[in-house]
Amino acid sequence: MVGSVGALGEMLVVPLNLFLERDYGWQSMYRSMGTVLLAGVLSCIWPFVRNRPEDIGVQPYGISSPKRAETTRTPRPADGIPFRQALAQPQTWVLVYLGFA
Repeated sequence: MVGSVGALGEMLVVPLNLFLERDYGWQSMYRSMGTVLLAGVLSCIWPFVRNRPEDIGVQPYGISSPKRAETTRTPRPADGIPFRQALAQPQTWVLVYLGFA
């Protein structure tokens, strides 16, 4: 299903672009497609835009939060391995290769 969306987009957008370019010129085609894409992208992203940290329930950087009840948990060190040890692992190089392939 997801793979067919790209083909569906090509099937609709390419003929529409050809029509707009033929009848109205390439400048109008680019303006109209840019407007449609901008409106489409903004309408999909706008509900997720947050302007203040309080919108997602966190304090701004540098502002201390009010005192909370003390927890008995001790902070644990970050999970992971040292960088040199990671470089010695073959899995690291496979991921590097796949990232640049």
